[in-house]
Amino acid sequence: MTAVVAVCLSGCGLRKKTVAAAPAPPPPPPAVAEPSGPLSIPQTSVVLPPPQPLDPRALETAQAPQPEPKEPAPAPKPPARPAQPPVATGPQLPSDAQQPAPEERPRLQEIVPPEEKRRLAGEIAARKREIESILQQASQRQLSEDDRAIVERVRSFLQLSDQAAGREDMRQAEALSERALVLARELRRAR
Repeated sequence: MTAVVAVCLSGCGLRKKTVAAAPAPPPPPPAVAEPSGPLSIPQTSVVLPPPQPLDPRALETAQAPQPEPKEPAPAPKPPARPAQPPVATGPQLPSDAQQPAPEERPRLQEIVPPEEKRRLAGEIAARKREIESILQQASQRQLSEDDRAIVERVRSFLQLSDQAAGREDMRQAEALSERALVLARELRRAR
């Protein structure tokens, strides 16, 4: 082992220290020639491939073989149902032209606590009384065409408010009655 260490150490002493010469500077890059034209060329011309022939057989649809009608097994008789009167319908359309009626999705609405419903119903009733008073006063004078349009809109909002209250959507009914009251007050200012 000592012999190996001695050989390794003696090898280090035998090497000559040489100074490396500085590397030569890199050659200058070749001069880049300035392009004579624009750097980008707009591509406005379109070159399409030549038209390809279409085989008429490719357009034909394969007819599925018709299964031979088999005699169905006799079906068990359904339980007797009470007779229902026939429903009158319009002219029958071909089965592929009949479309199912769109299903009416249930409306999502806020769950309002009972005491809040009573408070909203009271506010709606108070607004309706004020609106009817304003409309009564307006009916006693000559109304312009614009005023008559406002009266119609007020009545429309009241009707929509009643419909919303019928659906138990008290927030919507309250908002609609408030709009009707705002319009009615405009009618009062228009005197």
